[in-house]
Amino acid sequence: MSDDATKEEIEGLEAAKLFRTALGDSAGDPGAARRAAEEERTVRAEIEQRLPEIEILELLGRGGMGRVYRARQKKLDREVALKVVAAPDAERQGDFARRFEREAQALARLSHPSLVSIHDYGQDGPFGWLVMEYVEGSNLRDLIRAGKLEPREALALVPKICDALQYAHDKGVVHRDVKPENILVDREGGVKIADFGLAKLIGIPAALVSLTGSREVLGTFRYMAPEQLERPLEVDHRADIYSLGVVFYEMLTGEIPMGSFDPPSARSAATPEVDDVVLRALAREPERRYQRASEVKSHLESLDRVERAPEPDEPPRLSAEAVVSAVLSGAGLILFTFVAVLSTVATLMASAAFLMCLFCFALTLAGSVLGFAALRRIRSSWPALYGAGAAVFGAWTAILIFFNGVVLSILPLSPVASGFLFLLLLAGEAAFLVLYRRRFLKRCAAAD
Repeated sequence: MSDDATKEEIEGLEAAKLFRTALGDSAGDPGAARRAAEEERTVRAEIEQRLPEIEILELLGRGGMGRVYRARQKKLDREVALKVVAAPDAERQGDFARRFEREAQALARLSHPSLVSIHDYGQDGPFGWLVMEYVEGSNLRDLIRAGKLEPREALALVPKICDALQYAHDKGVVHRDVKPENILVDREGGVKIADFGLAKLIGIPAALVSLTGSREVLGTFRYMAPEQLERPLEVDHRADIYSLGVVFYEMLTGEIPMGSFDPPSARSAATPEVDDVVLRALAREPERRYQRASEVKSHLESLDRVERAPEPDEPPRLSAEAVVSAVLSGAGLILFTFVAVLSTVATLMASAAFLMCLFCFALTLAGSVLGFAALRRIRSSWPALYGAGAAVFGAWTAILIFFNGVVLSILPLSPVASGFLFLLLLAGEAAFLVLYRRRFLKRCAAAD
């Protein structure tokens, strides 16, 4: 089929045909269900006649590219997915047979944990079939419609999809129809991508394949890269990256990006850093997109954190660092106070006093390091973490004790006056800590 002929077929599709395809040929026809059931019985009988070693259990789905069944291989007694496809028309059966064999062999050589494995394939006249791994679980479309996909889960799934796409691209195979229906999620949360290269295998441009489906035309159409419609014979692996961007946007927001659309962060808990990843994948010109699927994964993994508001069923957590810092600083402060009091009522050896002060300062210094670290963590995770008061106390105690020691050592005061001054300093420093905590919490709230 020539390039001109292909473009003619695509451009010659009328709007009325598109709407009929979107609604289905059976729209408004009361006898459609009966005829569909009769057609299904006929097709199933023909499949079972051609594949006697396969027992068909149920129809999983159908579309312009054929039917998918849950089936059982009798000899191996294992469940499989059986996909049956047909030549576009009688004139192209010969080309279909050659292409099907060549591409099916290429797909069968793909072996990756996130790709649906092909166990066997065959072709007979106008029909071709693939015996594939059966994946128990749901596809992304079902999860998105049911509202069971949280943004954090989307961000965990995308790198797995990238791994599978990159592996296939490295093997020279382009998917051409990345969409939620073709991304399966098993019960352990693993990803399996189905229908890799099927448009090429059947021998139809991806645009025509999508427009022949009975109920998927508009959905599939929206996942296509611009060049799949404008230059269908020049599509390369970057079209898959665009489709991945559409899927990623929909996973985050539940919407498909069309025309002028908001970035994901305006519609979900995603951060502006995630916006950059999605919008670059959705660039209209292939040269402006990521050039490899692995780059999408690397960019996501390079983000320091994906910040989001805490879930309603996830109460804030007390910062462990804040608690430890407060305990260490409190122990050091109590010991320092004991040494100070003991020095006023009894004669304490200078060496013993020095060692005890050194030990209490070491405790408070460790608490100070942990305290400031806790303050940074609390502010970056606010309001998921709390414990600012303990962190402020732990962070500043070492500094304040050192200040008190310097003041008391340089002022020639009597023991009673020194004790009074020490208590006065503690009161002022306590007020400072309270004010510092209040200012810190205001900064956290303003940043949130």
